[in-house]
Amino acid sequence: MKIRFFVASLCVLCFAASTFAQQGPANLRAAGFSVNKFPFHMNEEIVLTVNGTLTHPLVDFPTAKPMRGAQQCWFHGGYTTIRGTDTNRWQGVQGGWRDNPPHCRFTARAGSPDIWDLRMTPSRFFPNLPPGTVIMALNFVVNDGPGGERSGGMPMPAPDPNNRDGRVDVYFPMVAPQVSVRNSDEYVEAVSASPNPSSSIVQIGYGMRQPGATTVKIFNSMGNEVKTLVENPTHPQGYHVAIWEGDDNSGNLVPSGVYLYRVEVNGTIKTGKIVLNR
Repeated sequence: MKIRFFVASLCVLCFAASTFAQQGPANLRAAGFSVNKFPFHMNEEIVLTVNGTLTHPLVDFPTAKPMRGAQQCWFHGGYTTIRGTDTNRWQGVQGGWRDNPPHCRFTARAGSPDIWDLRMTPSRFFPNLPPGTVIMALNFVVNDGPGGERSGGMPMPAPDPNNRDGRVDVYFPMVAPQVSVRNSDEYVEAVSASPNPSSSIVQIGYGMRQPGATTVKIFNSMGNEVKTLVENPTHPQGYHVAIWEGDDNSGNLVPSGVYLYRVEVNGTIKTGKIVLNR
């Protein structure tokens, strides 16, 4: 399968996050694609909706037609996880241009041509989900069935310089957007957690290219804040280590599970996963 189907545009994520900021937490809408609640998590039932009149065909698929007038609508995509400091997109892909399993089919909305809905629980939608997986986002485009005569994605005002092929993939974050919206090396780099997995204490290391307002926080897999480790408006440049003792903000030890750490410096965010085994 060509690479364009396996890379989701970070620009799309930022665009979607700005759309969320404008429209509030009830839902998330972006260029013909919407989810009925936002933020949401991997174990929560959601409804994805496609408006075929607003979607755009893939920019590098010149024979494709827009989704307007399609007789069917199918999900083609995967999920994103956070592993260490690396954002991995389009894992566990379901559906395709030739293979369309029944659970990937949207339902036409009665009395509304070109409007399609797909009800799903992300953690159940993708079969054989590896144990301990934390799904952070949905990544997808849509098509009208085998052959993909029609396809739909999200238009971008300009190509993403870091991703030449993923300009029209849809990228919906699942947890609160402050956990995983931005991820660059502008202010912070070399983020790591060790030991990982851990049975108690975890050291979170991070390098700062320049001084600035810094926070280091721990979240659970639902996106809820667990612990603030660092909150400094004038953190100095250099390499730092924050210590998490496996507790919450009240000092209570948290149970075993998958947790997320977030390092934010001057608005630049790095995230990673911690596996806590007590």
